[in-house]
Amino acid sequence: MKTISALLVSAIAVWLFWCHAQKLPQIPADRSEVVFWHFWGGEDRDLVEDVVRQFNESQNEFYVRAVAMPGNNLQAKLFCQLPVAIRRTWSTKTIQ
Repeated sequence: MKTISALLVSAIAVWLFWCHAQKLPQIPADRSEVVFWHFWGGEDRDLVEDVVRQFNESQNEFYVRAVAMPGNNLQAKLFCQLPVAIRRTWSTKTIQ
C-alpha cells in the first residue's frame, strides 16, 4: 500500500511540475533574464505584470519575469535565494 501511495504522489508531483513548466514564458535567446520577485497581489499584481509586459515589449536586451511572492515571508524567501544568486554570479565570472 505504501508503494502505491508513493508512486501516486510521485506521478502527481511530476504532472504538476510539467503543467507549471508549460506555463513559463519562453525567454528570447538574445536577452538576459531578470527575475523580479514582488509581493503584490490582486489588482496590484495585474498592474505589475502589465508594467513588466510593457517593459519587455519596449526593448530587446532584457527579459523580466515577474514572480509574485504573496505573504509575509518575502524576506525569508529572498534570504534563502542569496546563495543561489551568489553561485550563479560567481559561475558566470571568468578569472583572467
